[in-house]
Amino acid sequence: MDSKQKWLKMAYRHFGLYGPENLSIQKIGKEIGLPRTTFYYHFADKEDLIEQLLIMHYRTIDLYVAAFKEHCKVLIPDIHYLLEQFQTGIKFHRQLFVNRHIPNYNMVYMKVNDITNKVEVPLFIRYYKFNVQYKVAEDLWTTLKDTWYANIDVNDLSAASMRKVTEDIMKSILAFVHTKLFVEIQEPNK
Repeated sequence: MDSKQKWLKMAYRHFGLYGPENLSIQKIGKEIGLPRTTFYYHFADKEDLIEQLLIMHYRTIDLYVAAFKEHCKVLIPDIHYLLEQFQTGIKFHRQLFVNRHIPNYNMVYMKVNDITNKVEVPLFIRYYKFNVQYKVAEDLWTTLKDTWYANIDVNDLSAASMRKVTEDIMKSILAFVHTKLFVEIQEPNK
């Protein structure tokens, strides 16, 4: 692995663990055993590094989508076993969610969700036997994901722990789906 890849790999990890505001070039350099001069050989500044990390996140998502298509046949538990293999990406994506007030992070968070929704939502519909328009199911899935990122324990990203968070959130979503309000939202002109 060349020095640029070492910087990117460790910075991606640090972004996920500590957030963008605590991304320390000095700390990363120390962990990978490279001087700061190599950082400035590859990156103009910290903002350039972060931009490249956001691009790297898209590549990670491409790997996730490919693995999802291959391994996820039933939403639960398959998605949680797969997510367990993408813990660094989950932590990075959660930081994007937590920092959505920053436009670039919000945009990447939403774009990545649009990409993953294309493979996840059909299994979501099938698993919960939803008889709603695709857009409605996608909105429910987005609610689940946003709430999930707000509630996961980043120190325990085991399949079992992630599944429990999903199931707890789905209890509320499924209760909502059976309310008059949900029916009214679905058929506002009736």
